[in-house]
Order: sequence, then C-alpha cells, then structure tokens
Amino acid sequence: MTLKSLTQLTCLALSLILTGAAYAQKMTTIRNKHLTVSINQIGAEIKSIKANDTGREYIWPGDKKNWKRSAPIMFPVAVRFKDDDYTYKGKTYTMPRIGYVFKTPAKIEKTSKSEATFVYESDSKTAKFYPFKFKLTITYRLEGKSIIHDFQVENLGKETMYFDLAGHPGFTLPTKGGKSRKDYEFVFSKSMNVRRMPIETGLANPNTVPFLNNETRLNLADPRMVGKGGRVIRAGKGTVIGVAEKGKSAFIEVDLGDFPHVGIWPPEEKPLICLEPMIGHHDFTNAPAQIEKKKQLTALPAKGSESYSFTIRVK
Repeated sequence: MTLKSLTQLTCLALSLILTGAAYAQKMTTIRNKHLTVSINQIGAEIKSIKANDTGREYIWPGDKKNWKRSAPIMFPVAVRFKDDDYTYKGKTYTMPRIGYVFKTPAKIEKTSKSEATFVYESDSKTAKFYPFKFKLTITYRLEGKSIIHDFQVENLGKETMYFDLAGHPGFTLPTKGGKSRKDYEFVFSKSMNVRRMPIETGLANPNTVPFLNNETRLNLADPRMVGKGGRVIRAGKGTVIGVAEKGKSAFIEVDLGDFPHVGIWPPEEKPLICLEPMIGHHDFTNAPAQIEKKKQLTALPAKGSESYSFTIRVK
C-alpha cells in the first residue's frame, strides 16, 4: 500500500467512524414467540439473538478484549483486497477492509413485529472508494427459531459492477462449568471432503491444503483449527454447519443457503466462534490489481440484480 493510499484509507475510516458515532447503538428489535433479535442501525448488524424461554444469548456481544464485532456484513469486499487497493479504468481506489457497510448507518426502510429491512445506496462518499452505483437491501425475517438473512444487490449503473458479499456472525461459546474449546465441535449436515485455502494476512493462498476427509464433525481444539487466520472452504450451497457440545446435537446452526463458501474463524483461546457465509472469498495473495480480473468477485450486469439468503437457526 502506498503512503497516499494509507492516508486515504485512514481518512475514510475516520469519516465512517464519525458518521457512525451519531447513530451509535440505535437498535431495531424484532421478535416472535421463540426469539428476540436486536439489530444495530450501524452496519445493519445483529447484536443479539436471545431465546425467549431461557433467556440464553447466542450472538457474541462484542468487547475490546476478544472481538469488538457481533455479526458484521461485508460488502462490497469480503475481508480485503490485496494491498487494500484495486484499479478500475486506469484509476486506483483504496477499499476499506471488510468493506464499508459495517461502520455505516443504514436507512431503515420498513419494520414489522418479526421483520426488518435496511438499505444502503451509493453516493458521493462511496464513489471515492467504489465507483459503481448500487443498492444493497438487507432483510431479517423470523420464522420459528430461524433468523433468515435476505440480501438483494442491485446495479443501478450503466456498466458491469464487481462485488463480493459475506456475513460474519460470531457465536458465544458457553464457558460455565469449566468448559473450554475442546468441549465443542462443528457439526456438518453432510460428510465433508474438502480442502481449504490458507489465509495469510487477510488474503487467500490459492494453493489449497487438505482439511476435511469425509467427516461430519470437527473438534474446535483439533490441530487443524490451531493457528491464526480463518479456514475458508467451498462447502457448497445449502450446507448446514452447527456448533455443538462434544457428542451432542448442535445448539446453533448456519444454513449457507445461496452462499457457496464459508469462512471458519476460531480466535484461539477466546470464547467465541465465527461462521462466515461468503459468495466469494478473500482476495488472493497473487491477485491482479484490476477489479474486473479478481476471480472471486461477482460480475453484475448493468441494471441487473442478484438475491441471496442464509439462515441462522437456534436449536
């Protein structure tokens, strides 16, 4: 990253922080007989998923010591671009890491008792780092013990638009009774035989390595889960990944729905785990600078739109 790019990124981050400060912790709450869900206007980010019958909290609340987020939405980049820069039509742009949505207040389009819709649209500020005209609509719907995340990405411009989209929900690992990471497992809805992309400083190494070998469960303390960085796999659309106490059924699940990739981020020695549904994935360590040549991105034609969905399910 050049000094100019670093300065631009710092100024942009400061602008987003100052803008968000005026909206800090403005919550929208939706509920049904099973769940109560709180969503922050900043980032349209879920901050709480609580079971009405037990009062149990499932979403990581965020703190400075472990991880300050809860469930950020990543758009129009998943994690970061190489060097945090990219080019389009010969001009260089600096893209904020994990995009801009997570620090930006959303427009609350509509709410009901069990549903809420948030909207982001391009403007003069977004044009400084993303020269495409877009509209991103995020809707949360409660159905039984499920929180359905619906996304619609619209290209309002006259040229092809390139983007990525991902969720990043973090879930609390209960530590009462002396429980630790070794007492929890991932539970997969099908036997998984997949390789993973190693993550290096927020970028994906294209040289994949073995990960799961026809397995349906994986302990959080398994050696394959040790080490910094996430584990990104192509799990396949509709795959369900749960978190469970060892040998038991899952207490929380993420149904990937329309998202083919998932990032599994296990911050070591911390009482949380993140499951990140991704349309694409991190930029590659050897990625080209031109945004139209970044293979993990979706190319959306002029005036086109795409819809995606994933679900968090409390068991």
